[in-house]
Amino acid sequence: MLRSASLLDAFDLDLATQAAGLTHQSAARRLVERPMISEDPYAIWPYHLHGGIRTALQDDDSHAADRWTEADWHQAATRALAALGRQWQQTSAAAAGGRAFLVACLRQGLRLARDHHLEDLTWLSDAAYAYIDDSVWEPIAPPVPTPASGSGRPVTDTAADALAELLTAISRRQHEHRERTARRLTTVLDQGLLPPETAELAWYYRAKAYKDLGRTAESLQGMQHVVAVGGRMASRARRGMAKPGQDPRRLPHRPGRRSLTRWTGRQHRVHADILWPQADFTAAIHLCEAARPKPNSTRHRRTGHRPDSPW
Repeated sequence: MLRSASLLDAFDLDLATQAAGLTHQSAARRLVERPMISEDPYAIWPYHLHGGIRTALQDDDSHAADRWTEADWHQAATRALAALGRQWQQTSAAAAGGRAFLVACLRQGLRLARDHHLEDLTWLSDAAYAYIDDSVWEPIAPPVPTPASGSGRPVTDTAADALAELLTAISRRQHEHRERTARRLTTVLDQGLLPPETAELAWYYRAKAYKDLGRTAESLQGMQHVVAVGGRMASRARRGMAKPGQDPRRLPHRPGRRSLTRWTGRQHRVHADILWPQADFTAAIHLCEAARPKPNSTRHRRTGHRPDSPW
């Protein structure tokens, strides 16, 4: 129980019990009553083990009679990661979650997966999408890995490293030059560590950065790749391909154009939205006027004022 708890930055009775692979909370209850455990009743998880004890257990456990093997630590980390995921999924399903709980689970989960080389990100991919969807951008900031020998740069050789860098690059893009964002996301993609469902995020946000940099062809190529994959970001990519700043001459050839022009005048409005930020105001105004519903159009009839209505 003590060794399993040392894997967690903070925990409650249920989390510690599941990380230890037990079915009853009695051992966890006895543990939290020990003076080595600190308690903060207002924290997300109220209990945490002193950092010095955690380090001693994990780094200098070779002389204990009941010491763990590397496989034991790996299994305990896998259980702890799964327990965190279950707590997050149950909390979000009950609609009682909250942004703070999501970020706390991501931070603990990413560190566990990175430190113990857990290649299966399981629920972390879903949590990453939830983090992106809220558009709040708190720093995830797991502890920085040990620098590689002689390089002075962090070692990023796990899927968790790549996911943490991906989320950091996305959250920091409003505070950094888009060229830096594009470089960071390119590095993440070139490493090839992310699973396909998460790599889709890197493709999409790099394409957005290219659009802001005026690199229209590269942006369009990235959006088309996301559409072709057909994952969670495909609908956003279709919209992004019609957003202002893209080459209007490509509009008729874009995938998904039919879905963007399902009613009369929509194609004029999309074209006008593209021309307006390019300072072609006259053409944009004419297109907006062409997009206005005619007196006898379907949209006009929905108001109930159809001239030929029998009512």
